[in-house]
Amino acid sequence: MTEKRRTARRALRATTLLLLAPLLFGSDHADPIDPFDREREEGGLTDLFAFPDGDHLVLILCVRRHLTEARSKWLKPYTYDIKMDTKSTVAVAEEATPGYGEEYAAREERYCDERKRLGVGEATARYGGCVEHPETIEENVRIRFRLAGDGKLREEPEITGVGLTTEKKDGKAFVPGARFEAGIFDDPFIFPNFYSTNVFGIVARIPFAAFAGNPESFLIWASSEKSGRRVDHVGRSLRTQNPRFELLNTLEPKEHAAALQEEHENPGLVRDLARRYGLDSLFAYRTWDFVPDVMVYVRSRPVGFPNGRLLTDDVAALLARYGDTLLLELSYLGTRASWPRSTKNDKEFQPEFPYLAPPQEKPMAPVPVPISRANKMKLAAIAIGTVAILVFTHWLVAALYYRWKRRRRYL
Repeated sequence: MTEKRRTARRALRATTLLLLAPLLFGSDHADPIDPFDREREEGGLTDLFAFPDGDHLVLILCVRRHLTEARSKWLKPYTYDIKMDTKSTVAVAEEATPGYGEEYAAREERYCDERKRLGVGEATARYGGCVEHPETIEENVRIRFRLAGDGKLREEPEITGVGLTTEKKDGKAFVPGARFEAGIFDDPFIFPNFYSTNVFGIVARIPFAAFAGNPESFLIWASSEKSGRRVDHVGRSLRTQNPRFELLNTLEPKEHAAALQEEHENPGLVRDLARRYGLDSLFAYRTWDFVPDVMVYVRSRPVGFPNGRLLTDDVAALLARYGDTLLLELSYLGTRASWPRSTKNDKEFQPEFPYLAPPQEKPMAPVPVPISRANKMKLAAIAIGTVAILVFTHWLVAALYYRWKRRRRYL
């Protein structure tokens, strides 16, 4: 390869990386919902937890990463929904073991998807179970929350759907024995970059007896909306941390598997460029990817990621065990990272409702990555050069146009 071709390829790779940069740091904590920073962070969902507490189901949704001054936050335009499907069938394997595509699934003789890429045992190990008909996922429980400026509940949650047995009070549905609370808490994410930071936390504690039909399995996800427009989605813990899943945020779970298959077969320009220039680890789909982004919780199985999610689950390490290592690698970066790697939260969780740790008294704002002086000068030179080229181009066009007009006058 000639030096000119090498230089051209380096330039194209750099341009591709520049275009993709906003997507490379996405997660459910820093989701690529808005690469150009036009959407306020109050619409961003960070974590979803689901676990039993005695005869109650606990659901926790966290919102707005890196929370510092709560009074300046703009929560009123947003609604936050926790949604559940308690009717879809979830198949689980007695021995949940990650496999190796078709060869493993053939030995197991049970498949999770119609293309025979994922066995039920592998689906149980990676996702907590296999949703047998993902295209039919439909919420039959929705709990909608609206928050005041300080993060507390602005009003009682709005509960809809036939999956919960409700009663009426002042014309509104409520679940007897359920508790709801919202406010500012320590960020529960076991990840160094988010230690010493706060979030808005929404906590729900619902009696299992209130769920119609005594369901054995739950599909759980959450979304945020603004003026009826979907902003963000969270299902399986940190799934959209991986940039290859950025398309899922505005889709319903029943659309996820088909959308991923379509993107895999007919990739967009950004994904094609990324894969062409060595970013397969971020943008190439794996054989186990083509499933809906929902959290699976099966009551008969031991709770803990990927079967529901406990506050104490170190999901970065658990994800890395089954092939998604990006989050684990990032946990070693930043000024708050340590060796050996921290495997528990920076504050102790509460054993009882509302479970989340109290907020940090002096939360730390994120520290931007500094740019060296030399590179600042390069950026300044690029800016000056760009302006100079634009000025020269405009001058040249004006001069040529003026000359052409003069020539026409004498013809």
